[in-house]
Amino acid sequence: SQFGRPVFEVPFLYRRPYLLTDARQVAGAPSYFVFCGLADPASFLTAAQKVGPVRGFWALPDHVRYRPGLIKKIKQAQERAGAAALLTSTKDAVKLLPFGRELGPCYVLPAEACLGKELKNFVWERLKGHTRA
Repeated sequence: SQFGRPVFEVPFLYRRPYLLTDARQVAGAPSYFVFCGLADPASFLTAAQKVGPVRGFWALPDHVRYRPGLIKKIKQAQERAGAAALLTSTKDAVKLLPFGRELGPCYVLPAEACLGKELKNFVWERLKGHTRA
């Protein structure tokens, strides 16, 4: 690789979305305004489009800090887009819990990293011969 080190692609498996304020309730909104603060927002949008109709999308900076002013802008964007609910990532959901009431229906699209065979083999080869002290 250009970094002089092995580079591995780690795809994500997306699970069924759940409501931010009650994980027992799964997604069922007729349309979504999608937003996230991720390094690769395009792949998240692709996954979100499989959940249901996306009326709008906002890619925020990676590691964004959510504050009341930003929450208000997200709600305004949702209203302008005519979306019934919000949809975001698990990474963002952790930071959004304090704003659950202000957000209204906000669903979380959980992602699970899928380690490929090459990465598993790479790790295994480096662990061979190492024992616990």
